[in-house]
Amino acid sequence: MPTDDAAFFHQGLKSAPKDSFKNVKYAVFGCGHPDWVKTFYAVPSAIDEMLEAGGGERLVARGKGDVTKAELFDDFDEWASHFLDKLGDGRRERVEAKLSVSVDTNKRKNLLQHEFLSSATVVSNTIISKGDRDVKRHLVFRIPKEVTYRTGDYFAILPTSPLVTVRRALIRFKLHADDLLTLSGDGATLPLDIPLSAHDLFAGFVELSHPVSFKQVQSLSGEGASQADQDQLRAFFDKGTFDSEIAAKHISLLDLLEMLPTIRMDLGDFIKALPPIRMRQVSDLSTF
Repeated sequence: MPTDDAAFFHQGLKSAPKDSFKNVKYAVFGCGHPDWVKTFYAVPSAIDEMLEAGGGERLVARGKGDVTKAELFDDFDEWASHFLDKLGDGRRERVEAKLSVSVDTNKRKNLLQHEFLSSATVVSNTIISKGDRDVKRHLVFRIPKEVTYRTGDYFAILPTSPLVTVRRALIRFKLHADDLLTLSGDGATLPLDIPLSAHDLFAGFVELSHPVSFKQVQSLSGEGASQADQDQLRAFFDKGTFDSEIAAKHISLLDLLEMLPTIRMDLGDFIKALPPIRMRQVSDLSTF
């Protein structure tokens, strides 16, 4: 059967009056999968034959592409070259199309007001701890020549949130990673009026794991939530319970919303409640 976007065209060919395609020049390249033995190339073959039967002029033989073979694109390129030569009566100039790319490595740091940061290259990353203790690494960076430092200086790194945490936020607000978000209104270090993917916003601009504040918990509404979530939320309004169950455990706003899944929070309110992603500082640098 023809694909959904070709069904109307296919049906039009079948019902077209005789000689409908007189003076029409055409070419067909068909793709197929050999597992469908009885219908392998059936639709492109039918289109080719119906156009010819209707008076069309075939410019080149029908091309065939087997999607199970690595040479599929090579087969198409070879067929397309013959087709374009025929279309231009052999006078076609072979000019390779070019794609221009501009790279902006400063947008995120500028929006976060960290214009002084520079890019460095990680030369090596070696784990030096052993056993079950916390992992410690020996990192070697190559920094730009214009950056000066001395032993004992701090090294500032602008991070991105872990992918697993970003995915949790996407799931909580029913977003796809490539959904475009455009923020407007108030937000000093947020990318306002700039379309940005949900993934990039959560990964690069806000602290998803920042501990939730007592004031933020109090601002949440249990309206429309389950009775169990309403009761749990009200329990956290008690400062002692908040300190022992939320603050002491470093619960983030995202953690809390996952703990109370029926509590509603507007996406804009959630983003605004999060602090901008902060730089991590590393001390005890050595030079060599």
